[in-house]
Amino acid sequence: MLSSNSGTVELNYATLTLDNNGLKDLPNRVASGSLLLRGGTLNYVSNLQTAAVGSLGAMTLVEGLSNFNITVPMSLGVNSVDLTLGTLRALAGSGAMLNFNAPALGQAGNAARVFLNGGAVPALVNGILPWGVVGGTDFASFTAYSSLNGVNTGGLGALNQAGFAGYDAWATSVADLVGAATANAKVTAFSGSQTLVSGGTIFNSLNLVSTTTGTLAFAADNDVLNLVSGGLLRSGLAAGSIGYGTNNGSLTAGGTSSAPTSLYVWNNAAGTTLTINSRIVNNPVTGGSVQLVIGGTSANSVVLTSGSNNYTGGTVVNGVTLQLGSSGFLPGNSLILNRGTLSQIAGGSLGISKVVTLNGASVLTLSGSNTLAALVLNSNGGGAPSAAVGTLSLSGGSLYAMSSNIAQTSALASGVIDFGTTGGTVYVSPVMVDRKSTRL
Repeated sequence: MLSSNSGTVELNYATLTLDNNGLKDLPNRVASGSLLLRGGTLNYVSNLQTAAVGSLGAMTLVEGLSNFNITVPMSLGVNSVDLTLGTLRALAGSGAMLNFNAPALGQAGNAARVFLNGGAVPALVNGILPWGVVGGTDFASFTAYSSLNGVNTGGLGALNQAGFAGYDAWATSVADLVGAATANAKVTAFSGSQTLVSGGTIFNSLNLVSTTTGTLAFAADNDVLNLVSGGLLRSGLAAGSIGYGTNNGSLTAGGTSSAPTSLYVWNNAAGTTLTINSRIVNNPVTGGSVQLVIGGTSANSVVLTSGSNNYTGGTVVNGVTLQLGSSGFLPGNSLILNRGTLSQIAGGSLGISKVVTLNGASVLTLSGSNTLAALVLNSNGGGAPSAAVGTLSLSGGSLYAMSSNIAQTSALASGVIDFGTTGGTVYVSPVMVDRKSTRL
């Protein structure tokens, strides 16, 4: 067992495998404590030819894009696993994301089922977890766990699976979708140029399955696509664009809520680029702030081209590359890279008051001259951050370097840092091991 009582297991850009298909089947290898995921991968392997059960305690997504992979070895007879989590949540405002991979998740029979202790339900937004997907292709959903006459079903699963909530709008083209604030919409053949209904559209979430290169166009530049949950998912095999040209339409999140909302942009179309030409804006209905969260398959990238983005909740990049185009603008006061990459093309602007934080093996590549409030290099697992800064002025006068990773060293790979005429401070924290400082 890795923990007991109120112990905590933290996965910082690392992989933990709990394998019960060996000499010993231990259902509670992680006991009733907490699992904190920071871009980590949790693998659970159940026992062969067994109706296995297990418990993993409370799972909290703290940072980055994590993966929860469940393997059920298949053979003759019964091969299943029922896992109990104490709770499942994403830390508010963290921009943390989770990808579930499991055979027939939530289905009866030889399958994997994940449910919450005491019949609890995670915080769904109109039937989905916008920060969670199953197999990279559908938003995660949840239905009541049931055990009747020895047949178990439910818990976590993909939207539209048998026994789970379905998509409210389903079509081969966005032009055929009917908008509604509670509607989870899916386009099964996103290709060519497809135009949203004129006058603006609202969905709870939107899932685009790319078959060939496709563009989501707006009928007019002042039209708005408002995603109540903030969930925007793209999968498939081809590159895509939002907006047929720079500033064609606007993306926002939150519906009629004035509360801060994250816009989760998932680019899971393997090895492709999603170009967002549309403006990304605070909620024009209520004024609620929007945080841009970008994640997906690690080889993928997202390009921002609009210089009129005005969202104020900051930007989080989880495991992918964000490219700031030559005309693009990255607003807000914070940019957080969680094993992610930011590449600035000459002309693209980061503003002048941003705190930029690199967690894990993140890469920052700036072009020309920029001004930031502060730069934070946090080597907290899975490799160290690296920054090529061009000519960088730090208006707040602070450069921070911290580490909980003994084997890796953060790097200012190239460039010049100007602290200005008043000088600045470089903070180098002690290496933290098991949350305790260590002198090296």
